[in-house]
Amino acid sequence: MTFANRGFKDTAARHHRNFSDISFPALVKAVDSIDALAKPQRPADSHIREWQAYIDGQTELLSPRAIRNLSWYPDVATDCRFWDVVKLSERSRNSAKTIQGLVYSYHSKWKEVQQLPQFLGLREAVKGFRGPNGILKKWQENLHLILFADSVAKLAQELSSGRMPLDYSIEQLRLFEDTQFFREVVSECARSCSQNLGVAEILDFFLNQILSWDKHDIQIFREHVDAAIKCEAFDRSEDVKARLINYVVNDVQRLGDPRLNPARWIGIEESKEKVLQHLSKKDIVFFFEKVMTDDVHGRAKFWLRYVKSMSRSRPLLTDLDRSRLSTALARRGNAIRHYGRTTGQHSAFLLDFGSVLAIEFEGVGACYLYDAKTRDRFFRDFFTGNPFNDQILKMPKQALYRKSHQGNWQWVLGQALAQSGIYPS
Repeated sequence: MTFANRGFKDTAARHHRNFSDISFPALVKAVDSIDALAKPQRPADSHIREWQAYIDGQTELLSPRAIRNLSWYPDVATDCRFWDVVKLSERSRNSAKTIQGLVYSYHSKWKEVQQLPQFLGLREAVKGFRGPNGILKKWQENLHLILFADSVAKLAQELSSGRMPLDYSIEQLRLFEDTQFFREVVSECARSCSQNLGVAEILDFFLNQILSWDKHDIQIFREHVDAAIKCEAFDRSEDVKARLINYVVNDVQRLGDPRLNPARWIGIEESKEKVLQHLSKKDIVFFFEKVMTDDVHGRAKFWLRYVKSMSRSRPLLTDLDRSRLSTALARRGNAIRHYGRTTGQHSAFLLDFGSVLAIEFEGVGACYLYDAKTRDRFFRDFFTGNPFNDQILKMPKQALYRKSHQGNWQWVLGQALAQSGIYPS
């Protein structure tokens, strides 16, 4: 036995030396593809013509290749006449690729197919498949999450409760991601999350998985953001409010900062106003605490009372202040695009109330109020990248009112604002 064991080891070592540097890429690729999810593909024009000839009565049969190819074409695959062809073809019923194509097509038109009689037939076809295919086996084990009328709700519940990454869940269930079915699942997850955003884990899942998913229809994405901003947790929790707004404002490809991209927020004005109020509040705190550093007159406290009346705001920084505050600005991410520049010796702050534009200055100085006509004439390009000229910011002859921060300036300035219909909240 000792001799035989030594012989086996010598033989194994010899074979290892002979084949250690040999690879079989084609074999590895073939093995990996056995249970790989097939990729949706557009059917060949010849197969579309073959289908057209079939429905026109010019032919009584479709070739197996055409059936397999057309099963990936939702407009054809969900047609009851196509299902009749599949049902009569034993070869098609036993083709893993054909069944995968049908599931893809039915998931692509999910809202339309659930009431079709062949929807039940497809479910039975998946259940009855007996071939050695790992994907079909996975679907058979999770059929209740894939091909039932309530599958969207059940799968959404499972994803929300597990709070696993969406790509992991897609891979585990071997689902087609870019389909109406999975969009409905993600939307259901979003609706569920919006009711519980006060829970830290759910907020993380909502931001990092649901909103970050890149297959959202833009209108649906806007609806999810709108629902989240209108939820109780948004008004109740500063952390929820800050994190949600920070995500949306920095997502420049979809909504972005409503001050810079107001057109993208059309249709969700209530949420837009809430975001603007929060951003204006941050601007006030930033300007009077970071830019000024010594708010001896209590200007921040005064203007914070008017946040709900503001339509937009914008700090204008000198080059010196920009350099001094570079670290703080970098932490604010994409919001740095919101800060403007001034050629003056002191940074300034624009507070637009619609009927009145107020301009404050860093350090000692006066507050200027301009009416809407003057604002539209001199400050039409509110978010320009060009620096604002100090002579434009300070125009005593054009000003509706000018008040230095002395004595009872808060009462006097409050009265001036009230004359234009602007009141503290």
